[in-house]
Amino acid sequence: MNYLFIGFHSIREGLGTGHIVRLKNIINSLDSFRKKRESKCFFITNDDEYSEQYQLKQVDNFQDASQAAKELLKEETIDVVVLILL
Repeated sequence: MNYLFIGFHSIREGLGTGHIVRLKNIINSLDSFRKKRESKCFFITNDDEYSEQYQLKQVDNFQDASQAAKELLKEETIDVVVLILL
């Protein structure tokens, strides 16, 4: 299974990085399962922290995230999408 995670932080006053950290924890917990299944994990976000557990696509705004997701869906078979836009 291939996974696409989309999440933004600091888009409004009081919204920090907590949900981004939780998304990364989910990605990390899937890591051993994904390696056995040879699946991929993509992360579209405004966060700039790279990890070997996912392929990072850093964007600045929702419009760029939407475009990046459209391009990715054309190129890859995505089985699960997790979207966090608080």
